[in-house]
Amino acid sequence: MPDELTGVSESSSIAVTAELPLDFQTAIESSKRLLSLGRDWDGSDAEPVSLPTWTTATGLLQNTIFNIGVDISIPVPTISACRDGSIDLFWKTTKFTLLINIKPSKVRPDFYAETTDGLVLEGTFSREIRDFSVILRALLGK
Repeated sequence: MPDELTGVSESSSIAVTAELPLDFQTAIESSKRLLSLGRDWDGSDAEPVSLPTWTTATGLLQNTIFNIGVDISIPVPTISACRDGSIDLFWKTTKFTLLINIKPSKVRPDFYAETTDGLVLEGTFSREIRDFSVILRALLGK
C-alpha cells in the first residue's frame, strides 16, 4: 500500500545501478529518505519531494558518474531537499564548488559553480540534459 505522503509503497523498487561506485550507491540509496518528507517537513510550509524530482536528480547524478570517465575521481555530493520540493546536489572540494538544483515539475533546473582560481559558471539547463560530466571536467581543468 502506498505511503500517504509520498505515494511510494514500501515494496516499490527504485533501482540504484550496481555499476556505480559503492559510495555513490550508498548516497543515492540514503537519499530515498527525502521521499518520506511530507508537506511542512521543515515547519515552515515546505513542499514534499516528489518521486519524479528525486528520479531526475539521482538519474542526473548516476549518468554524470558513468560519463565522467575512469581517469577522474570526484567526491559524492550532498543530496538534500529544499523548501520548494526541489533537490540540491552539492559538491564543495578544495578545487571547486558546484550546486545543481533540480526543480519539481517542468521547471528548468539551475546550477552555480566556481573554482578556486576564479572560474564561475551559472545558469539553467534543459530537463533533457542527462549528465553534468562536461561541467565537472571544466571545473577540474580536465
